[in-house]
Amino acid sequence: GAAVVPATNASLREFLKSHTALGLADMDGALSSVGDSAGGETSVAVDGFLAVLQMHAVDEEQVVGSFFDMDSQGGDEESKPVAVCRDALKQLSEGHTGPAGDAWRSLPDAARVAVLERATGDAERLSLEEWAEACKAQMRTLNLISVAELDAGGG
Repeated sequence: GAAVVPATNASLREFLKSHTALGLADMDGALSSVGDSAGGETSVAVDGFLAVLQMHAVDEEQVVGSFFDMDSQGGDEESKPVAVCRDALKQLSEGHTGPAGDAWRSLPDAARVAVLERATGDAERLSLEEWAEACKAQMRTLNLISVAELDAGGG
């Protein structure tokens, strides 16, 4: 069968605390939404674990706030220029504490540009929904880099 871990597992919770925007208060709900509660204790399989990482890569309030903060930089209520979005995404990445921010700061400049371009795609402007997806993609990429660096003995 698939590997499962109790939702109360300390290593699972510590990893999610470090690699997602979940606070401790929200973690039980997130885990129970993807877990199996057979036998009275919630357990989480690999697919559920990955879903939590994807769904909670960034703080939604921060994403929405940063989108509207771009209004003074050539944006409007509906969409923002991709160049402004990339600058804002760079600032979010640089200011991120924890493994994702460490991964960003460890990347060479050319790799940073590639990560930003991958997250924002080739659109000229981004809507709030596209901006949120770009933020999630950016943080998922940085979290993946941080885990790869740990596996390689880099951190």
